[in-house]
Amino acid sequence: MSQVSLKTRESDSGCFTKETIYHLRDLGQAIIFTLMNHEDQINQNTKDIEYLKEPEMFEKSRHIIPVLSTESGVVQSIDADIIGSVKIIIGGNYGFKRAS
Repeated sequence: MSQVSLKTRESDSGCFTKETIYHLRDLGQAIIFTLMNHEDQINQNTKDIEYLKEPEMFEKSRHIIPVLSTESGVVQSIDADIIGSVKIIIGGNYGFKRAS
């Protein structure tokens, strides 16, 4: 990409005009590299969450506490922020075992 100052002035402002010249080959390569990098990031993200499909890969908890209910029913909602905070407080991590 080159920026060339022309000897012409804009009629409204009187400022010299500058034209940007794009070399199509270089521009095309830059676009392709950007798209390839984006595809690599998508593939990496897919690999990063692949373990979610295999719960047996998760690290087992050291503390298992039964939670008893005084009523029957269905869970209508769970506050994920509170669950995450409690997990941090009790020393949970996001680790998982990798397949060997």
